[in-house]
Amino acid sequence: MSTVATQQTFIEQPVCCTLPSTASNAGADTFAAVENHTWIKLGVSIILAGQSMAWGLAVNLSEIESFSSVYWALHGVLLLSSLIAIVLNGLDLFRDFARSIASARLGIEALFTLSLLGAFLGSIYATFTGSGDIYYEVIIVVLVIYTFGRKLGQISKSKAIAEAHKFRETFNTVTVCLPDGSIEKKPICEIRPGDEFRVTPGEAISCSGKIRFGEGFVKETPLTGEPLPVRKKPEDHLHAGTWSVDGSFQCVAEETQENRLIDQILGEVEKAISDSRSQRERQAERWIQYFVIAVTTITFLTAVVWYFLNGWDSSVINSMAVLLIACPCALGLATPLAVWTGTWKLSQLGVTSRSTNFLDALTHTKHLFFDKTGTLTQPQLKLDRIELAPEVSISAPQVLNLCKLLETEVEHPIAYVFQAQPADQEFLNQCEVLQKKWIPGKGVEAELTISGETNTWRLGSPDWALKNEEDRSTPLHRKILVLSKEGKRVADIPLTETLREGVVELFRKLKRLGIQCTILSGDPSPQWAEIEGVRIRYGLQPSEKAKIVKISAEKEEFPIFVGDGINDLHAMTEGQASIAIQDGGSPLTTSNADAVVVSKNMEILVPSIKLARKTDQILRGNFKIAVTYNCIGITLAAMGWLHPIASVLIMTASSLLVTFRAIQKSESILI
Repeated sequence: MSTVATQQTFIEQPVCCTLPSTASNAGADTFAAVENHTWIKLGVSIILAGQSMAWGLAVNLSEIESFSSVYWALHGVLLLSSLIAIVLNGLDLFRDFARSIASARLGIEALFTLSLLGAFLGSIYATFTGSGDIYYEVIIVVLVIYTFGRKLGQISKSKAIAEAHKFRETFNTVTVCLPDGSIEKKPICEIRPGDEFRVTPGEAISCSGKIRFGEGFVKETPLTGEPLPVRKKPEDHLHAGTWSVDGSFQCVAEETQENRLIDQILGEVEKAISDSRSQRERQAERWIQYFVIAVTTITFLTAVVWYFLNGWDSSVINSMAVLLIACPCALGLATPLAVWTGTWKLSQLGVTSRSTNFLDALTHTKHLFFDKTGTLTQPQLKLDRIELAPEVSISAPQVLNLCKLLETEVEHPIAYVFQAQPADQEFLNQCEVLQKKWIPGKGVEAELTISGETNTWRLGSPDWALKNEEDRSTPLHRKILVLSKEGKRVADIPLTETLREGVVELFRKLKRLGIQCTILSGDPSPQWAEIEGVRIRYGLQPSEKAKIVKISAEKEEFPIFVGDGINDLHAMTEGQASIAIQDGGSPLTTSNADAVVVSKNMEILVPSIKLARKTDQILRGNFKIAVTYNCIGITLAAMGWLHPIASVLIMTASSLLVTFRAIQKSESILI
């Protein structure tokens, strides 16, 4: 079992105690019901769109006698279908449009609304005058496109927020020690500085405080990135957002919920989720405002001019042609198709993107920031070469087997490292465990008989395992366990991190691509000073990581942060985009990142960047085609040279051209 698996176990145990199950389940059921209704309504609209397209084409191309029973039946069915689609999916569009008008911000919803209203009014005019073509199917298609994209964004945001809330609830309760000696679980909001509280092994630490009694190891990885548990003893401080591994503590509260570091981190995450629009999206919205104003103005002028030139019929038909030729479908396809295809190819590489803006971020990034622990390194610790003390009569393999024997049945992250080692049964048969106990925060002590000789053996921290003060010092940047016999050193056992596959080659290739790399680590004593020439900035708090990334963003380096832990979330929100590591990564981190590396080989980030740059070329080409088409099409429609049905056909043809080009070009992308 790995260290990561252990951490997940400790996270899950308190949640069962603290979650208000009834309310949470009710909320989840309500959310699921709403989403099911949404997809049902969308499915009905898609069916209506298919039928309306067939019937509308038949009506427009046939010579049915105006105002006959067949005429009214066909027109009535099509009108009813469009009204059903408007009731099912149009209300959200109209609300969004009203909000944009109220805030003086015209967005993509304005284009959809104008196209929908233009098609509806033109169709109503054609139905009740008996002249012109109908476009009821355009109404339904516009609603389907808008609703589908809107709901996908809502679902993604809702899931990310739910994951953040779920994690926050892990730290919602505290076991308070009352004056009469009893204990009571209280919500964190009722805790005041000076209150005494208790933490048991495996429990989440919800309140920061000073330890009065107790010793043990605490997992601080979520806040600091430190891979190994940290030993805590009386007078030390516990921090909210961490977990007790094996120790029982009685502490005095030092802070309230308002100033917990874990709340600050989650607050930044939730803020980023709520305002998830990228810089490119905001820029696109500004362009759309000008485009909507231009299309509206041209439509109005077209209607007025043709009214005076040739009457009401020409006014309606030509202004309708302008609205339909300026339908957002062409512009809407120019960018998404290339992005969706590129996103699909990213997933084939082993990078799952949750945001269509991620490819844009990969294209323009000049600076990649990496967390170290768990991101560039394997989630599991490794044993380094065992260093035997002088004049000991035991071999390194026998030391490993002794450690395995001592750590058997011990629930501790370090114990799993030894439990996974192969056993030398012949040697173990010579060993007998007379007595064994785990000392929280220190290590394992046992009375062992080996080949008839009984001694006290210890495996743990140097200051506990060794009697001689001078022997207790350990080299800087090393994590050492000591195996001792009667207080004398037998062997130093270094625990090391190992780099993930492809990390060294990743940094080499990123340098050739002209991308700067920096490693930001919360580990106060990393075993490397640099990796392949990339310097490690260590001992950083989450806020310090975020500040460094923010400065890079202000320099317009389009930074991307790559991380795996909860302590990385703040920094992730400050970059142009974020990437999480699935192997060993926190569920909260992976759910909030713009992309997740599914592959265990970090080198795939290089072809991912090349893919993004190639996709951007396709995107720019498609955008130019769409803009050129709109300029020419709107001009022709305003001059009266395009009938509305011709506008629809040209719009469809342009969309097919963009689609074909995006697919063909994307197939030629070389990684």
